[in-house]
Amino acid sequence: TVVSQSLRGKALETAELRDSSTYQLALVYRAQSQPDKAIPLLIEIVRSQNPSRELGKKAYRQLLELGFVDTPYPRTQTTGQVR
Repeated sequence: TVVSQSLRGKALETAELRDSSTYQLALVYRAQSQPDKAIPLLIEIVRSQNPSRELGKKAYRQLLELGFVDTPYPRTQTTGQVR
């Protein structure tokens, strides 16, 4: 229905705003050399946004820089072989 589509759109919009604010807070914690507070926030964003979306990519990149993950996303193939 039109109402449910509208509510779904508002929920998505709200989630994106929440995740964007959470990302900004994580950056503040990083700037304050508090990765222990930034990492859980970045993980929350990746779960919500997926690393395929722009904000998810940014959050994943931060986790990579912090050393929390060790595989870049998307993975790059170094050979022509598929595993």
